[in-house]
Amino acid sequence: MGKAINSISKVIQLSAILSMFTLVGCTTVISGEVSRTANISDASKERLFNETSNYQALAKLYQTELKAQPSSVKVRLKLVDTYIQMHNTIAASFYLDPLLKASPDNAKALLLKAKIFYSKDDLHLAKQYVEKSIQINNTAVANVLLGKIYTREKDYKNAIASFKTAWHQDFDQDKSINNIAVVYLAEKKYHEVIELLYPLYINGNYDKKVINNLAYALYSIGEKEKARVVSQSVYR
Repeated sequence: MGKAINSISKVIQLSAILSMFTLVGCTTVISGEVSRTANISDASKERLFNETSNYQALAKLYQTELKAQPSSVKVRLKLVDTYIQMHNTIAASFYLDPLLKASPDNAKALLLKAKIFYSKDDLHLAKQYVEKSIQINNTAVANVLLGKIYTREKDYKNAIASFKTAWHQDFDQDKSINNIAVVYLAEKKYHEVIELLYPLYINGNYDKKVINNLAYALYSIGEKEKARVVSQSVYR
């Protein structure tokens, strides 16, 4: 058992290291891309920065646009969302709070405020804001966040219901399935996790979250060799 645990641990650790290298390499490329975007449109820059997860450059782009269009709610919300992606909740709140004060029923703004509280582990306020957002505009993204909140509160029945609602609202199918699998993992329903995730795996979904959850479930029921093989698929 010790060797099997060490094997899986090494795979996961190596995967994390490779992920870090990928991010660093991506940053290097991004720097070059930024220097080559001087003469392209803001829309093209926005698409490039989103595709490469270059949130610093994206924030600067939105800041420039907001200075030119200070009353643009759309640009302000994009800037706030970007700061949330950067885990900068102070900057996110700085730009979001004035908008919420002026437009307290803006569903997107309420959802972003919920995300800020969620990232700060304030589940009570996060739920309040996301539920209000859903009352105004019932979206898949809002239901996914609500499902995550329920999961952390160990309200597994409502968590699954929220993830299924998001799935019915055309949220990405594989991500929806994995979200439900995470709830089953929390409940230690490992066979249900495997039943959900193994079809994704054999059909070529090697997303790290899917693979790690599936490998953990397999190992937990004693399928150590299968867990090892599945874990290695993150290199594909």
